Amino acid sequence: MDDTRLVAGSNEPARVRFHMDDGRVMGSEGVSLLGRSPAARDDEPVATLVTLADSAVSKTHLALRIEGARAWVTDRASTNGTLLVTSAGEERRLVPWEETPVAPGEALHVGTSVLRVELDRAPGAATLSRDGD
Repeated sequence: MDDTRLVAGSNEPARVRFHMDDGRVMGSEGVSLLGRSPAARDDEPVATLVTLADSAVSKTHLALRIEGARAWVTDRASTNGTLLVTSAGEERRLVPWEETPVAPGEALHVGTSVLRVELDRAPGAATLSRDGD
């Protein structure tokens, strides 16, 4: 007898999340800023500020924007730049201030940190609070 079971799919909508190599996960809707001491510009709505203790990272190095299952990143004219690695292994530097779409399976190199782009359907997955904790 075949022991195959049908499992109902999740009703949770898929969400893009950025998984950092130190275990932190960013998945808040809206804009998150990453850097040594990230700060929003006047009247810029920001969901999360994420601090990276890395001298190769600019004060406000990168912006992540998440809308459900879609995400974009913007290098904020960082000194050392941001490297995007596609799921095919192709590498390219982000153009400063140009919003770039990212897809699950891609990775971003920000200083010594790596952020993996993943699609998550798990209900209640933990994400960072506004202050990055």
